[in-house]
Amino acid sequence: MNLLSTTPVPSDAHELKARARAFAEEEIRPRAADHDATEAFPHEVLSAAQNVGLAGQYVPAEHGGGDWTLAHRLAVVEEWFRADGGIGLSLQLADFGAKVLTMHGDENQQAEWLPAVTAGETITGLAATEPRGGSDLARMGTVAQRVGDDYVLDGEKYWTSNGEVADWIVVYARTGEEPGHGSYSLFVVPTDADGYGAEPITEKMGLRASQQARVTLDGVRVPASNRIGGEGSGFYNLANFFNYGRIAVAGHATGLAAAAIEAAWEYVHDRELYDATVADNQTVQHRLVEMREGFEAARGLTWQACERVMAGEDPAFWASLAKSHATRTAEEIAREAVQLHGGEGLKSDTRVNRVFRDAKYPSIYEGANAVQRDLAYGHWPAEWGSVYSRPSWRVQWLSHALVSVATRSSTACSNRVGPPHGSASVVWLAWLASGERAFALIDSSYRARVLYLRMLFSQPTMPSSSAAATAACPVIVSQPE
Repeated sequence: MNLLSTTPVPSDAHELKARARAFAEEEIRPRAADHDATEAFPHEVLSAAQNVGLAGQYVPAEHGGGDWTLAHRLAVVEEWFRADGGIGLSLQLADFGAKVLTMHGDENQQAEWLPAVTAGETITGLAATEPRGGSDLARMGTVAQRVGDDYVLDGEKYWTSNGEVADWIVVYARTGEEPGHGSYSLFVVPTDADGYGAEPITEKMGLRASQQARVTLDGVRVPASNRIGGEGSGFYNLANFFNYGRIAVAGHATGLAAAAIEAAWEYVHDRELYDATVADNQTVQHRLVEMREGFEAARGLTWQACERVMAGEDPAFWASLAKSHATRTAEEIAREAVQLHGGEGLKSDTRVNRVFRDAKYPSIYEGANAVQRDLAYGHWPAEWGSVYSRPSWRVQWLSHALVSVATRSSTACSNRVGPPHGSASVVWLAWLASGERAFALIDSSYRARVLYLRMLFSQPTMPSSSAAATAACPVIVSQPE
């Protein structure tokens, strides 16, 4: 079974995807159980991936990289995560910090730091999250104080990717005194610098072959030339980087979901119960179909979002939408797969159990999904309605519902399965957002049907009146006659 087909993948990434799949089958899957059990970092697999040009390549060719686009990255990571999430994450994160430098570093920085990454000589990482919080990047406490031609960094980071095994990491730190996003900068920090300490986080629920660490920075001194971008640009550069990273995280989810479906399909067709296989039960068949529906919708949205981000079309909206939907879907599919395994799914050494544990992580890292929905609403494409950066609690609740409706509609359209599924929900949300005006819009079952059909088939326009509807929620409502 090959659920990760090349249908949505650009043709120039097909060969790379095939190589990644072959590597995953030969090098990753056979080692997955052992690394999950021991939590050992997969140095041998990473080295093999670097040797065949599959890791450390998300870097321009002029610095020895593979000149990968975001589509190449996505094509590779979904194959890796289908084989194993923990090892797959370790391979991807080898050039995690290098991609930040590729996007926002100057020519001298790239020439100094990137060639060793592409040659497989160094591993990179990223340190943004702190013990007191991860999603609110405007309130991080690590500071970088300018002292002559250097910066001195003090603080503590948490869940730092490759914090101990990396040769250098990118650190997000405060450089300004004023509160807000403009007071943060990014720095290249070698892990052998005086004052740098790292302690791996162990006994994790999932992704156990990957490494995250608690990092302490005690008077770590780096030259000013290690600052990436202008002082105060760190938040904006990191936000731009995360638009790309969240597409990859959506790929983590589709790879894990594919693995869960494969494991469930194999088990229910092999397992016999009451003189028949479990798959002979119609309820089981329906569950498998529902899992496949969710998977195809999530993957369709992920690849559509990848295309939009690469084109610079509302990247924050599409990246957040895809990340939120795909990771939530992966969790649901993995949970259903474990249920279909019965007691066997409760054993930690089974593939489906590993997938179930791994699938929890992508909905949290690179921005928890609740935050992703806030971002999707805040970056809602302008042609679809007004956007308010600080909605009231009522509108914020509505925004989460709207993002959910938009996700279902977008995945339906991207997979060509008919009209948007969320149309009825949009009408209901319009009614709720409009307050008293709803009684003028929907004062009979006939008018309700008319409004529903207009929402479904006509070109929507904003109502010419009703400030309440416009101010409360960016729902697009067809004006009744």
